[in-house]
Amino acid sequence: MSQIADPARLDALHATQLLDTPPEQDFDRITRLVCSLLHADVSLISLVDATRQFFKSAAGLPELLAGCSGTPLTHSFCQYVVTSEEVLDVADARVHETLKNNPAIQDLRVIAYLGVPLRTPEGHVIGSLCAIQRTPRVWSEGERDALKHFAGIVENAIALRMHTAKAEILAEKNKLLANEFNHRAKNLLAVVRSLINLSAREAGTREQLIATLAGRIDAYGLAHDALTADR
Repeated sequence: MSQIADPARLDALHATQLLDTPPEQDFDRITRLVCSLLHADVSLISLVDATRQFFKSAAGLPELLAGCSGTPLTHSFCQYVVTSEEVLDVADARVHETLKNNPAIQDLRVIAYLGVPLRTPEGHVIGSLCAIQRTPRVWSEGERDALKHFAGIVENAIALRMHTAKAEILAEKNKLLANEFNHRAKNLLAVVRSLINLSAREAGTREQLIATLAGRIDAYGLAHDALTADR
């Protein structure tokens, strides 16, 4: 099984809940900064699933492609970042052994490419932060380091988003549990109140009331244990 189609990786990707979501300023700021600081024509936050790459953010795409939210894997360089789990540094894709026949060269004018893996908190590589040039270019060590730092910011943003979603789910579960506990507590108090009223009507003395009430509460407790024993 290829790394692209690995079920654990795909589960981690879908757990981010980022696929097919609209643009967000937090991610768009990063791709714009990559274009500005690396003087790149294009920058993408690309999330790679089994059949396509989805652009969570794209800066610098030509007007013809400005509304493009992704491409099939046939036009993906980022898939090779995922499969290798390493930085992909390409000065000229037209002469690159793996990429020279990729349709993205002709259709999207991807010539020089620098891509850094994006990992989930568990370490799964779900995509790439990349910089693209439409002409040949040798990427410097400083540019590679800068892109890695930006990728770290993207990873932190994704992790924070996932932790927030889990916290919201947990808070909702706690709210439901609190409501259920409150409901059961009210039911229990109603039962105890009924037992007190019944015992008070039947008892002639304080001692008889205490004994009768205690016996009925004990019996209620035994009945409750019997009803919930197999749950």
